[in-house]
Amino acid sequence: MTSEALSTHDWLALGLLPSPRQWTFISQEGIQRTVRMRSRLSTDTITLLKRLVCDGGGITVLDTLSAASALASVQRIHLLPLWQLATGGTYAVNPPGHLISTKARTLVAYYRAHCTDVSRRDMLP
Repeated sequence: MTSEALSTHDWLALGLLPSPRQWTFISQEGIQRTVRMRSRLSTDTITLLKRLVCDGGGITVLDTLSAASALASVQRIHLLPLWQLATGGTYAVNPPGHLISTKARTLVAYYRAHCTDVSRRDMLP
């Protein structure tokens, strides 16, 4: 399959993203291809997006942490094994001072413990 062929599939978009229907893929040779998807559905909830994908509602892009449990429990097809997307990050921004809530500390601890890219763990506060 080519990156351009993705636009013919039912795309499930995550509306929280700045460009949920446009993705730039990078080949092993460094060639970039930007593809505009035809969206079947858009949602602002990652949980719903995962459920729709697992139930056969279409295709999408999910981060490794969000997709881990779903990937372990359903049959999946790597559509573009020779292409990848640019990597992103998750950042915790705390107010100045030492008054960080327990919930915020718990969230940061969770991401630190489950971060799959070990080389970037030092970027977490």
